[in-house]
Amino acid sequence: MANKIHIRIPDWASIDDACLWDCQTGDEVEFRIKRESGVKLFASGAVIAAIHRIRAKASVVTIRCEFAFPTDAIRSWSMHQWPGFFLSLAGVALLNSASYVLDSSGADLSSTVFDAMWQQILTRTGGIVGDGKNQALVSREFDSPIPEAVRSSETNSLPSRREFEQVLGKLGQGLGAGKTFFGSSTEAAISSFLFEAFRNSIEHAIPDSEGIWGVLIEKVMLQSTDDIARRGQIPEFVRDFVAKRFRKKGSFWICVTVADFGSGIQNTLPPLNGESDWTRFMRAFERGVSRKPTSGSPNRGQGLANTIDAAARLGGCIFVNSAGIAALNEADRSKPAWSQIAISPGLCGTSVSVFWPVSAENPDQETLNLGL
Repeated sequence: MANKIHIRIPDWASIDDACLWDCQTGDEVEFRIKRESGVKLFASGAVIAAIHRIRAKASVVTIRCEFAFPTDAIRSWSMHQWPGFFLSLAGVALLNSASYVLDSSGADLSSTVFDAMWQQILTRTGGIVGDGKNQALVSREFDSPIPEAVRSSETNSLPSRREFEQVLGKLGQGLGAGKTFFGSSTEAAISSFLFEAFRNSIEHAIPDSEGIWGVLIEKVMLQSTDDIARRGQIPEFVRDFVAKRFRKKGSFWICVTVADFGSGIQNTLPPLNGESDWTRFMRAFERGVSRKPTSGSPNRGQGLANTIDAAARLGGCIFVNSAGIAALNEADRSKPAWSQIAISPGLCGTSVSVFWPVSAENPDQETLNLGL
């Protein structure tokens, strides 16, 4: 006999929250959404993976909104009227998976909510959704794996790195990061890696599984170090790092994430004899190691190492969550190292995040320091 599973999405859903979201084959699942529901930094990949896991097993997925949903917002797709959660990568993934969407009155909006959103995302924004707190570039298997905003002239063909960087800059501007966001050579190392991660997500997509994935840019404003502990958006395991790197009142931090529901980074590498999952995961990030055939290119297997260097110059960190393994690199130039973060097992999917404070100073400035 099928059970009915109730899942409440809190103010800030964490990776551990998402790992607990599950059901048995044939169960009915109801997600309850508040207007304040959201997703913590670094958790979007896990939330998306959990949603896809439930969608594959549940007989029915229902979203019950604990607030009135303005009908005119559905028809006109006026982003400022939509609840913030639905304007996130995870929110679009949940809407895409739902059989029913109920508002606080019990009215079923499922026949109009997602279709209205998706058509507007495709036709008006080219695959971009968001508000002043987060901006996302949304991909969907099967109809739009490469969003219009980054699609080259050929239908569903990969964008150039320049096209991808231009869209990242546009997303950052939507958060108030300024017109030069991703305009420095230091940030270019990060955008280059994100571009490769985005391309890899396309290449490793599961062709027989419909789902939402993409690129997410989030901002965090901090008035003081006291805000770090008060902000539910910031996971506990990164709070000490943020406190150490806090510079001034009104700090503006940016987190860029590429998240998909694929098999995981470590699972794209052939295993070595006796190699643990963690060792295999770490090997994927060694300089020169790549799942791609040896090409003789000096750039092969350099992407993440270069990103760690760039994150160090920006005063940031890197977080990776890959098919049940999570790790944080604080990008300390004196001794860059990964620390494993304990999370519950069982989820597929991969997300790579770079998190750093935005400074008014040119991040390339130190490259001009000749030691004189």
